[in-house]
Amino acid sequence: MDHESVAELRLQISRLESENEAIREERDRFRIEVKTFRSKVNVLESQAEDLEIQNGDLKRKLSRIETLPPVSKADEMGGSSRRNMGTLRASTKDIVEVEEDLDTEGTVVPSQTKSTKSRPPLSSKSSTRSSTSWETPIVHISRHKRAIDTVDDAERPIMKAKKTNGIAHRKPPARVSNTHQDDPSSPPTPIASPETTPAKPYARRPSIRGPKHPRQGFTTTATGTSTSTSVPPRFIAKRREGLKVEADSLILPSQYLLKYLGSSVPLPITPPPPSPPTLLKRTFICQTLGGNSQTLRTSSNYRGRQILFPTLDNNPDAPIHPGSPGLMGCSRVDVVGAFTVFSRVQVKPNPMWEYMGEYRTSHIGLLPASIFDAQTREVKDAWAKTIDLKTWPPYPDMRARIAARKGGELTRADIIEALEQGDEQIGLLKMECVSYDREFLAHLTRKLKTWGG
Repeated sequence: MDHESVAELRLQISRLESENEAIREERDRFRIEVKTFRSKVNVLESQAEDLEIQNGDLKRKLSRIETLPPVSKADEMGGSSRRNMGTLRASTKDIVEVEEDLDTEGTVVPSQTKSTKSRPPLSSKSSTRSSTSWETPIVHISRHKRAIDTVDDAERPIMKAKKTNGIAHRKPPARVSNTHQDDPSSPPTPIASPETTPAKPYARRPSIRGPKHPRQGFTTTATGTSTSTSVPPRFIAKRREGLKVEADSLILPSQYLLKYLGSSVPLPITPPPPSPPTLLKRTFICQTLGGNSQTLRTSSNYRGRQILFPTLDNNPDAPIHPGSPGLMGCSRVDVVGAFTVFSRVQVKPNPMWEYMGEYRTSHIGLLPASIFDAQTREVKDAWAKTIDLKTWPPYPDMRARIAARKGGELTRADIIEALEQGDEQIGLLKMECVSYDREFLAHLTRKLKTWGG
């Protein structure tokens, strides 16, 4: 090779290196823009989560309002009567003097006589009345005679309610003191003035809640129909009580549980499942129904059932009670569909499983990069190992994409970095119970009595 060829090759190499440097600068610029865009997306996701939570609160309030019993006609009449009694003004009609005659046993026998006293007629225009024009008559109360107003409630004008801070207030009726004065020469006891009596708003109807199901957060009626249209927040808050979670388990924030499970209703099961629950060993289930005893998903020989075996210590948001909804971090496409679900509810001294019901599963979203980035090192290492070693779709495709972006040999650190930056995301699997097969559970219970394992 002559010197000219060598010089030409060096020139080409120099040109390629400068082009490569320009490409790298362009790549770095795009990465900065992508990070800025992701930060904006995270802010929007946070705002969307807040709106979802507010929407869930409004739905729960609406469901509680809808469960309130209708107001009866008697209650309406009683409320109208109370309003009339509570807004009356001193009448201007005639006064009847009632004489108290004491019989031998001390009981009062009133006798009425028409009084010659009268008051001027009252104007019918209630709008011209004010609190300053309220008359406060002074009535002498003695042992022998009392002045009593005899006007019917229907003839009394009603004072309009005044609103203070959006709450209607009405003036209470005048009240007569309970103090009984035996001495006629003592000062008279006046009727309490409305100006001296503080107005009180009408009391609100107390909220009525349905009975709580024995299991956490469940509400059912006697007929088994749910009285709630959403999962109460207390159900989500108490899901993990008494449950030991492994260090490498993916923990979802409570707002994500509320976002994805807040609209789900636990399946009402009537009569309720056996108590105490029927706990089964995994080996017994697989020997009776068929299938693999080590995998999350397996196919059984019993009527073609597809079975899922989530472990609560590794998947703390999976179904924890029969009929309850669940959420799992899982990208596998072979776990979407209709499944019989057994959850491992006990680890020691022997792992035991409980039948949860028949479920429908679906992928409802992807885990945001910010949530994965906030997980512990154990969680990140566990997911990097799963994506690196498992052959279930879509894990091979995820490995191929990460390796292509890197342009070199793939490591688990590359997988963690891709998940932290949002280049790859973990799927979220929602589990909803659609039925509870009692005959299937009875079949397992009969087989358990004769099982020799």
